[in-house]
Amino acid sequence: MLNRGQNAGLLDRFALFVSRLSPRALLLLAVGTLVVGVVLGVVLGLQFGGTASPPTVVGDDGRDAGPIDPGSTVDLKGYPGRPENPNQYRPPPLPRPGLPPPLDPMPKSLAQDDPQQGHPPDLASDPLSPQAITDDGPPAIREDSAVVQAAALPKEFQDLLRGDGPGYVMEEKLPEDTYIHEPEKAAPVALPEDLTFPEPDQTVDGPPWKRYALVVPPTSGPVVAVVIDDMGLDRKRTEKARDLPGPLTLAYLAYAPDLVDQMRSGRRSGHEILMHMPMEPLNGKINPGPDALRVGLSDAEILARLRRNLDKGAEFVGINNHMGSRFTADTRGMSLVMGELKKRGLLWLDSMTAANSVGLPVAAMAQVPRVGRNVFLDNVPEKDAVLRQLAKLEETAKAHGMAVGIGHPKDATIAALRVWLPSLRRKGITLVPISSLVKTGGGTLVGGL
Repeated sequence: MLNRGQNAGLLDRFALFVSRLSPRALLLLAVGTLVVGVVLGVVLGLQFGGTASPPTVVGDDGRDAGPIDPGSTVDLKGYPGRPENPNQYRPPPLPRPGLPPPLDPMPKSLAQDDPQQGHPPDLASDPLSPQAITDDGPPAIREDSAVVQAAALPKEFQDLLRGDGPGYVMEEKLPEDTYIHEPEKAAPVALPEDLTFPEPDQTVDGPPWKRYALVVPPTSGPVVAVVIDDMGLDRKRTEKARDLPGPLTLAYLAYAPDLVDQMRSGRRSGHEILMHMPMEPLNGKINPGPDALRVGLSDAEILARLRRNLDKGAEFVGINNHMGSRFTADTRGMSLVMGELKKRGLLWLDSMTAANSVGLPVAAMAQVPRVGRNVFLDNVPEKDAVLRQLAKLEETAKAHGMAVGIGHPKDATIAALRVWLPSLRRKGITLVPISSLVKTGGGTLVGGL
């Protein structure tokens, strides 16, 4: 080994050698030293460093369950992951295929074809009480002195009740050519001539479709009605839609909690109220919700479900269908619905989820006040797309004097309506509630309504 004196002598000699080099030689020496250093670094890194392996999870069976995404926010067993960010965006859940049919809480005796047992208990005097949410279990809804746990609802409806994310009610996917409905182009619908309907109940205050209708001044020029479906489950967006300038027409789902209070709150905000009645779609994998009206049910069961749903609400002028592409095309089922609407003095808005719906002609035969939807507003839930549909609603109103648009409490729809509603006055178009557009009297053909 070299001692300190020898080291000093070597350094002196190296310094003398460097001092005698020309500038060009010094540059070459520096570049060479840099290249050698880089090569040595790469070789040593490959030899001793390698590539770091991501952490893995060991399953309950002792096997390696594979690597963990370092950006994951999910707490996996054996790996805590990253702390949960309360402000992190959570995408809406994917539709769940193969949902079970809705549970039917009514006694089996009421589901028979016995007309004497077809009426459920009258719930009008004992409406749903507000949800009781406790830490001990899921929310409970009181219905006819029986506690119906919210856990009985399919999971996607429970998700909406929590209201902590984009809560879109599952919708029926319709053919593109049905999003704009033109009644004058609809094929005539032939109906049996022997359909009979009950006489309406006589009330001192008049039928509910007039009693709870908003009073609007006489108008001139084209008019439009904007209906917001699926109200009542996603409470955050329900309130945002309710706070829009009116008069809108708000359609609350029949199985929404606190239904009476929500309907009355919407009416106090200056809007007209409908009940959004769940009906069977063509796609059997889509769940329209509890107590939906279905083609395969007996007459007594259809009436029992319809009456039970109607008895849950308050201060609404009529109903429209939630989904229902299968049920609204069934003459038997729709004649039962129209008979009950006639008896109660309620109007019918056909959402036209089926091109062959018999809802309007059967309503005409029953002399039920009725009207059909023209434009679906938010099949593409983007603000610009909704604004384009609203422009088509304007065109329809200008061409025919009136038009009905249906949207949903989605962020894009609410944002578009905030821009569009204040613009109607300068366009010479008047916003009216749905009761202002219904037709009364008889008839048999869609084209004549």
